[in-house]
Amino acid sequence: RKNDGNKTGMVMCLNMINDFFVLIGYESGDLCLFNLQEEAFKATIKGHADSILAIDFAEYKILNDSNSEETLAKRVSYRGFSGGADKLLVVYQLNAFTGELREKKKLEIACKGIADIKIRRLSVFEATKVKYQIVLCACWDGRVRIFGFKKVQLLACLAYHDGSVYNLCLPRPDSEDQSNGESAGKTFEKGLFVSAGKDGRIA
Repeated sequence: RKNDGNKTGMVMCLNMINDFFVLIGYESGDLCLFNLQEEAFKATIKGHADSILAIDFAEYKILNDSNSEETLAKRVSYRGFSGGADKLLVVYQLNAFTGELREKKKLEIACKGIADIKIRRLSVFEATKVKYQIVLCACWDGRVRIFGFKKVQLLACLAYHDGSVYNLCLPRPDSEDQSNGESAGKTFEKGLFVSAGKDGRIA
């Protein structure tokens, strides 16, 4: 469905976070929240001065103590991150019950360009495991920058590429390890992920 509001340009990236919401990053730097059931845009934030190229959101906390399986997806607060053609890593908060999307903070990194963002997950639903999460950013200067999920502090800057890093990939936390029948999430104890970019190298 087309955004009929301001001129936002092309859709540059998408992030579907549950059965209700999809986040859309535009060429204009706008981040829009779209409700799939209502088929309506619920919120728009101008997070960047240039194109948004990457988005990822993850469960942050449960909004109340309800154990109802039918309503749990609506009772979660999400923390999210976006990056793009500028020097910013933008942090957001989304209330899945009200559909409220807020910008929490902006961090300036050392170079222009974040091409991909991935939040490392330990399980399919991890609202009580925030302390184990990290955020990986693929940057145009050939670095993979790693931030803490909760405090959003730079933890490491990895230099394994000679050109821009464009893609990041991690094991699926809900898949099964065929070799021993255990959850593939166990591999996160080893910190495994892969990156690739302009130099044709896979790290």
